[in-house]
Amino acid sequence: MTRALQLVALILLGAATIVLIHYTVWLPLACEANVTRAFDALDSVADRNDIAKRAASQHAESVLRGCECLERQDVKLAYARGTILRYRGEPARAIDAYRLALSIDRRPEIYLDLGYAQLDAMDQPGAIKSFATAGAFAPAMLDRIPYADARAAAERSIRATYGAQWLP
Repeated sequence: MTRALQLVALILLGAATIVLIHYTVWLPLACEANVTRAFDALDSVADRNDIAKRAASQHAESVLRGCECLERQDVKLAYARGTILRYRGEPARAIDAYRLALSIDRRPEIYLDLGYAQLDAMDQPGAIKSFATAGAFAPAMLDRIPYADARAAAERSIRATYGAQWLP
């Protein structure tokens, strides 16, 4: 009887170890590679039309399928999800995904894309605030704002908050 219990315990321990390795080692590594592939697809169409962006977002979404459990821990995964949603024409959900990414790590490129999504959602004050935050982190980000009025408003906001010396 003792041998049978030891065998059952060994089998359960082995199964638990396999599950643990799957969720803590293999899945994060696989998802990291998939996020890189998704960003490659999304970056390749950043300056193209909406049809190309939607196709790339569908491809990126299919590449990321199965990685949802890591979205609250991995900034790149949450950021990619936001970009996918923005390219699919879902700015409200993209804003939520970008905010999730910012809750993990505050990066200027995420603030910039949050601003784009807010403009898509017709939230110009929110977009200018996001652009200003991106520009305060990295002033070169301001050159990536395609709308002169939004860029100027973000620059005014930065100068009002941090002083005239902040921007070159």
